[in-house]
Amino acid sequence: MLCISAHHETVPIISVSILTLFATLNLQSSRTPLFAGLASMDWLGTTTILAAAVFLLVGLQLGCTSSFTTRMAVTFIVIGCVLYTAFPITQWWEEKRGREPVLPLRIFKDVSNLSALSVCACDALAFNSVAYFLPLYFQIVLGQTPSMTGVYMLAIAVPLATISFASGYVIEMTGRFLEVLQAGLLLMTIGVGLLVSFSAAMNVGKIIAILVVIGLGFGPNFSAPLIALQTRIRISDIATGTSAFGFVRMISGAIGVVVGQVVFQLLMRRQFDSFVKGDIPRDVAIQLTQGEAISLQFTITGLPDDQQRIARIGLAKAMRGTWVLYTVVSALGLLLSFGIKRKKLQRETAGGNNELESIQTETTSESAQTMVVRESQILHK
Repeated sequence: MLCISAHHETVPIISVSILTLFATLNLQSSRTPLFAGLASMDWLGTTTILAAAVFLLVGLQLGCTSSFTTRMAVTFIVIGCVLYTAFPITQWWEEKRGREPVLPLRIFKDVSNLSALSVCACDALAFNSVAYFLPLYFQIVLGQTPSMTGVYMLAIAVPLATISFASGYVIEMTGRFLEVLQAGLLLMTIGVGLLVSFSAAMNVGKIIAILVVIGLGFGPNFSAPLIALQTRIRISDIATGTSAFGFVRMISGAIGVVVGQVVFQLLMRRQFDSFVKGDIPRDVAIQLTQGEAISLQFTITGLPDDQQRIARIGLAKAMRGTWVLYTVVSALGLLLSFGIKRKKLQRETAGGNNELESIQTETTSESAQTMVVRESQILHK
C-alpha cells in the first residue's frame, strides 16, 4: 500500500519536472546522431558493473532467505565479486582504446577525488538504508499505519530540504564546502547512532528529535561531495565526473539496503528460541526468522497482545544491528572526508560584468600559496 501510494505521488511530480527541464534547460548539444552516440558508449564497462551488482545483490538476498552455503548463493556472490574485480580492467581497456569509459580511472588517481567519491558512497549507503528501514521500523515494530509512517518521516524530510537549501547558500556566500560537508557528516553519524536506542516502545518526542537530527545531517551531503570532486578535475571531465558521482551513489545505495537486509535476517534467526518460548506459533516463528519478517506486518498484528510484544521486541533487537552497521558507515564517511583537499570557492569579476567562478586553494601548511581555477559550473551545481 505504501509503495503504491508513493508511486501515485511521485509520477506527477517527476512528469512536471521533466517537462519543466525540457522547456527551460538550455544545453549546448553537439547534435550527435543517435546510433553514433550509442556506439560511443562504454557498453563493456556498463554491462560489467551492472552484472556485478545484480549477481552480488541477488546472491546476498538468496543467502539471507535460505543459507549462504547453498550452491546458488555462493555462485552468485563469487561471480559478482569477480566482475567487480574485472570492472577496473574494462575501464583501463576502454581508455587504452581511446574511448571514454563510464568511470575514468584518471579521476581516481587523485586522493581528494577518491575521498569525495568514498564519502558519496558512505552517505548514499546510509541515506538509502535509513530511508528504507525506518518505515519498516514504524510499521512492523511500532505497528503504525503507512499514513502515520509518512507523517513521521516528515521529521526527516522537512529539515533535510531546509538545511540542503541553507547549506547551498552558505557555500555560495562563504566559498567553504568542506566545513559544511563535515558538519553534515558529523550530525548524520550522531543521528544514525541514536537510532540504536529505538526499542519496541513508542516515544514520540524521542523519535521526532532523533529524526530531525538525521535530517539536518543528511541535508548538506548531497551537493558538497560533488563540489569537492568537481574542484579537482579538469573542466572537460566535469560531465564525466558528475555521472561517476551519480553512478557511485546509485550502486552504493542499492548495496546498502541489501546488506542491511542480510544483517537484519541473520539477527532475526537468533530470536527463534525466544519466539517459541513466548508461545508464538511455531510456523509464524519460522516465517519471522527465515527471511519473511519484513512482509509479516499483518500476521504480527493478528497475534495476541503478549505474543505481539515478544515479536516486536525481537524485531527491534534485530533492527538494532542494522543501525549499528549504518552508524559505522556514517563514521567512516566522516573519517574519509579528511582526505578531501581543502579549497575555497570565490567569485571574481573580470572584464566588466562578466563573472568568473574561481577556486582558491587553502592548505594549513602552505597558506601563502593559492591556486585559482576558472570553473563556471561549480557553484551553479
